[in-house]
Amino acid sequence: ILNLALSSVISELFPASNEFSESITAFVAGTPPALTVIIMAVMPAMFEELLHRGVILAGFKHLRHTWVIVLCCGVTFGIFHLDRYRFLPTAVLGCALAYICLKTDSLIINMIMHFLNNLISVIAIFSLINTDISNVGQATDVSIWPSVILFAAIGAILITIGMKKMQTLSKSDRQNETVD
Repeated sequence: ILNLALSSVISELFPASNEFSESITAFVAGTPPALTVIIMAVMPAMFEELLHRGVILAGFKHLRHTWVIVLCCGVTFGIFHLDRYRFLPTAVLGCALAYICLKTDSLIINMIMHFLNNLISVIAIFSLINTDISNVGQATDVSIWPSVILFAAIGAILITIGMKKMQTLSKSDRQNETVD
């Protein structure tokens, strides 16, 4: 949700950033939906997580503070995407995924989270293909609001589940430390 919000703000502040969105929308419009999901959601989730939260995060583990590791991983993830307009939202996502990986010690959870983030973007693009882009985000455009509400609800549910899971993991870690 934060990623989408940051992207929206950046696109309002820097209209030139819309060129990337338009090229992605053109790609999606000309590609079968299943192939689009594989190319834009499944593959990046798997391979970017293996690279960034597998290899690169392991290289930063010698740093002593979690926040430094998270920040370094986020900045690296932002730079990796090679787009100055998407740097901030991508870096924030990279920080969140690095934190989740450190706390859960699971690349699978990260792959699922990364996949869901990308899938939401793909669904948003599909919903915009038949929408007059010039009206998107304006109060008069109601076609996008069902998608926004759905994404917000899914995001809230996933954040709640994730927070409960992380609290459970933290409790079990404290219990294990007490036993050791």
